[in-house]
Amino acid sequence: MKKNYYIILLLALTVIISVYFAPFLLHLKDIEYRMYLSEKLNSLGLKGIIALISFFALQLAIPFLPGEPLEIISGAIYGPILGLLYAQIGIFIGSYIVISLIRGLNLKVKKINKYKWLRNILDDPKRLNITVFSITLIPGFPKDIIPFFVSQTIMKKKDYFLINFIARIPSILSSTLIGSSLFHGNIWLGIFIFIIEFIIGILGLIFNKKIVQILTKKHRKEKSSNTKVERMESMSEIKCSALKCGYNENNTCHKKNIKVEGLFSRSKLGTFCQSFRNPIDETLFKEEMADEMSLDEHKVKIGCTANYCIYNKDNFCKASKITVGQKNAKYRSETQCDSFELK
Repeated sequence: MKKNYYIILLLALTVIISVYFAPFLLHLKDIEYRMYLSEKLNSLGLKGIIALISFFALQLAIPFLPGEPLEIISGAIYGPILGLLYAQIGIFIGSYIVISLIRGLNLKVKKINKYKWLRNILDDPKRLNITVFSITLIPGFPKDIIPFFVSQTIMKKKDYFLINFIARIPSILSSTLIGSSLFHGNIWLGIFIFIIEFIIGILGLIFNKKIVQILTKKHRKEKSSNTKVERMESMSEIKCSALKCGYNENNTCHKKNIKVEGLFSRSKLGTFCQSFRNPIDETLFKEEMADEMSLDEHKVKIGCTANYCIYNKDNFCKASKITVGQKNAKYRSETQCDSFELK
C-alpha cells in the first residue's frame, strides 16, 4: 500500500512540474522565441551554468523530487552533451555533500530499515559495487536515495562516484535529448522520447524490487566440504578481537547488550573481523565449522576470545584503521562468533 502511495505521489509531482513548465515547452515551437531564449541564456554566461549545477546539487538533498524536468531544461538550454555534463557535475557535488555530511556527523538514516531488502544488499561487500551499478541503471528506481544508503556502508566514495557517473548516463542523456529536440523544434521527436522514457520508468518503478532481487540473487552454497575447509583456513589467517559482545545464533547482536570498544553495536554490522580466536582447539574448531555451517549462514553457537581491534566512531571498522596481528581486517560480514569474552 505504501508503495502505491509513493507511485501516486511521484506521478503527481511529475504532472505538476510538467504542467508548470508546459508553457515554456510550448513556446519552443516558435523560432523567434527560441532565438530570444538562446540570446537571453547566453547573456547569463557562467552564472547560468553555476545556477543550473547548483539546482542539480540541491535536488540531491530532496531525493523525492523527480530530476527529469530539470534534466530536460538542461538539454533545452545547453544541448544534450553539455546538459548531460552539467547534470553530472551537479549530481556529483550533491552526492559528495550528502555522503560526507552523513558520515562526518555520524548521522543515521532513520527509515533505512524500511528498505531492509536494499540495506542487506548494500552491506554485502562482495556484491556492493555491481548492485549499486545495477539499481542505478533501473529506469524509475529512485536513484537519489542511493547516496543516503551508500553513506551507511563501507563503500568508498570514489567507487560510488565512478559507478554513479557511468550508470546515470542513459537516463540523463535521454532527458537532455528530449529538451534539445523540443528547443530545436522537433516537438514530435521530443514527445516520442518522453513517452518511451515515461513508460519504461513506470515499469521500472513498479518492478524495481523484483529486478534488484534477480540481479542480486545469492550465490549457490559450496557443495564440496574441502572447499569449505579451504575457505575457513583462509579466513582464519586474520585474528580479531572485541570487548564484551553477545551474538545470537544467527550472528546478530542483541540490541543494547553489546559493546565494541565502548560503543553499542546493534547488529553484525558492528564488526569487520574475518575470524576470531577460539579457546578450544583450533583444528577441531575448523572441522566443526566446516561440518556444521555454510559460510553464507552464520548459525554456530561458540564463545570466542580475540586480541585487538580498532573501530571508528560509527562502530564500523575501516580497513585503513584496523590492526589485527599486524594485518588488516577488511569486512564486517565475515564474523563467525556467537559471543565474545573480554581478554
